[in-house]
Amino acid sequence: MIIDTHVHFFHDKIAAATLNELKGYANFEPVTEGNLASSIAYADKNGIDKFFALNIATKPKNNTRVNDFAIANNSERVVSFGSVNPFFDGYEEELDRLKENKIIGIKFHPQYQHFDLGDKSFYPIYKAAEKRGLYMYFHMGFDPYIPDSDFAAPLKLANIAKEVNPDFLIAAHFGGYKVWDEVEKYLAKSGVYLDTAVLYDGGNDMDLFKRILDKTGIDKILFATDTPWSHFSDTVKFVEKLGLSDAEKEKVYFKNALKILGE
Repeated sequence: MIIDTHVHFFHDKIAAATLNELKGYANFEPVTEGNLASSIAYADKNGIDKFFALNIATKPKNNTRVNDFAIANNSERVVSFGSVNPFFDGYEEELDRLKENKIIGIKFHPQYQHFDLGDKSFYPIYKAAEKRGLYMYFHMGFDPYIPDSDFAAPLKLANIAKEVNPDFLIAAHFGGYKVWDEVEKYLAKSGVYLDTAVLYDGGNDMDLFKRILDKTGIDKILFATDTPWSHFSDTVKFVEKLGLSDAEKEKVYFKNALKILGE
């Protein structure tokens, strides 16, 4: 079994334009057409049994519409995450609505949403999500959209993990894309989940990732591709190079995700 915990797709009407805009500055070629149908086809092709669909409310005015989309696409196969824009005034009611509609978590992207994880004025949102039993999935580390931003620095999430149960926190990109030395120093022992969406290109420092893994613990590692921005096969190569036993691989590929799903 394989569960991919990090997939993005968009409404059919905007998928092509959105991918074109994103690849313009990210310099990645998408592996799907960026909509639901092509994402499911890609999962079928690669033997992925379930995947988490991560939605991002980039603007407060779009928050309700983004969550409508998440709710509409939530299914046994597609596990939708909603979103809360930190500047959206009605987040309490929106969190309630997501919970009532069987959404298990929300996605934050500091760069796309233009907020700093170090800003403690947003902590009540995280605590409100935790109170409702909602997981919080954070983009972490570098992002080409705002390349000089430290909004998603690993230390900032480590500080949040001191105020919110880390079992409800998931750090994308193995804790911080392109700042993995900071992950090892600040975040690896915080108790948060890390996903494997490192956009593996064969040149990564595997010794560093192994040290991070040892400090984090195998029970907190989630298989994730960041589709449509990474090939499934590259992520599998990354996992296979971590030096895991068969039992540990099972935890990464699906068992840890099943715990999040309550299965």
